[in-house]
Amino acid sequence: QDALTAELTEFVDCARTGSRPSCSGEEGLAAIRVAARVLESVAQHEWDGHPAGAIGAFPREQAPARRSAA
Repeated sequence: QDALTAELTEFVDCARTGSRPSCSGEEGLAAIRVAARVLESVAQHEWDGHPAGAIGAFPREQAPARRSAA
């Protein structure tokens, strides 16, 4: 079972039975805050890229085509 399915299954079980989830609301909020900081950092990073790969993250514009490996 993938992580999202497991999370949703636990949520439905908690809603049906009134049991406590394995992750508290405070822990969930802390995880969301960390994820937001990671995404913000990635968006601000200037990527160097490499000959056979993508140049980097372009959240607000279209990424350039991949360069061919020479």
